[in-house]
Amino acid sequence: LTIGLNIQAAGITAGNEPKVGPMNLAMQFRKLDLATILKLQKDARAMQKGGMPEMQAGMMMFGKMLESLGALAKKSPELEITQFSFKTPAGEITGKGKLVLDGSQHDLTANPMLIIQALSGEGEVVVPEGMVKQWSEKTLRQDLDNLKQSGALKDNEIAKLTPERIASITNKALPQYMER
Repeated sequence: LTIGLNIQAAGITAGNEPKVGPMNLAMQFRKLDLATILKLQKDARAMQKGGMPEMQAGMMMFGKMLESLGALAKKSPELEITQFSFKTPAGEITGKGKLVLDGSQHDLTANPMLIIQALSGEGEVVVPEGMVKQWSEKTLRQDLDNLKQSGALKDNEIAKLTPERIASITNKALPQYMER
């Protein structure tokens, strides 16, 4: 079974923050074992009708999901993000990536902790320089505040941190912060 999914949003707002967007996310789930998915769906419906306490049903469902994940992994399913784009005031964030759950070498139903070893993938995210600069400036200012509060700076050094001096320090240190 292969499933294609495309999510689009014209814009997103959070509280008083300015609207960002549009956003587009295109994904494909490949090599999914339909029989395993249908069995999980059947088990979930049976548990819903079973009348057991919610917490117990949730724990049992989690166990069934881990069991199903192990069974699905035998076919080495893939999740590929074929397109990701998100416009912000600082520029557009873009990306793509792929994850593969290769359960052909391990029995993940016997030991679900092996899921981590069975995962492999790669990805790429491109972030606009303006956004990296904003994050770096914020981190730099937080580091300066932490130095003040930790006692690493003496009172006479703190007194010398005028807005102009902080701007000068920020300008000098910013390229290193952006690189990190």
